[in-house]
Amino acid sequence: MNRFPREHECQLEIPVLSGNQVLELSGGLLVTTIEHLSRSINCQEGRPMPLSKKLQELVDRISRQREKLLESVSGLTDAQLNYKAPETEWSISDVLNHVSLADEANAKLWSNYLKRARATSPPPDPSPSESVINSMDEIFPRMDGAKFQAPEFVTPQPNAPVDESMARLTSSRERMLANVEQLDGLDLSGLTFPHPLAGALNAYQWILVAGAHEARHAAQINRMKSQPGFPE
Repeated sequence: MNRFPREHECQLEIPVLSGNQVLELSGGLLVTTIEHLSRSINCQEGRPMPLSKKLQELVDRISRQREKLLESVSGLTDAQLNYKAPETEWSISDVLNHVSLADEANAKLWSNYLKRARATSPPPDPSPSESVINSMDEIFPRMDGAKFQAPEFVTPQPNAPVDESMARLTSSRERMLANVEQLDGLDLSGLTFPHPLAGALNAYQWILVAGAHEARHAAQINRMKSQPGFPE
């Protein structure tokens, strides 16, 4: 029996936000009204089912981190989004574009994980209720302390529209979660991919990396907003 449903057997939209999920420029203001982040769902025989406790805990964390990112740019004007302090290379708009490009790379990584799983048939997860939320605790401090130049494929594109970056963030997260759902129930610890600073990380750890990346840039945006000279 095929572990992975064909696309036409299960097509559920996976919303990142519920309520008003408009992420666009309206009257010069970036509008981001957030009621709450939806929980991810799995799909089997057309019925929504929850993720394993292990995966849901990870998805919940990166969803909260995404919310913090969106809150950091909510209500900003064009002038604020595009302001560059003299000592900085990126505007807030550039940061958002960089994050959207990185998240698209993460979505592609999970598409690759799904292809590899279909080819290799990983075993069932022997501990679906076990937490791996702390599996990066010793690695993140090393990554945070290292100097790292963003690869060219995630370098901000000149004059990228903010609403386009926001739409890309939503789309890439939907694609990533759709792949996570199809892999739920399998042991993902053997699906690894190298990180330029941390070395080989497994699929669970890459979920945490995706969220931590957005959390770092949300903090960066908040620092940028507090700088002298930031437009009122």
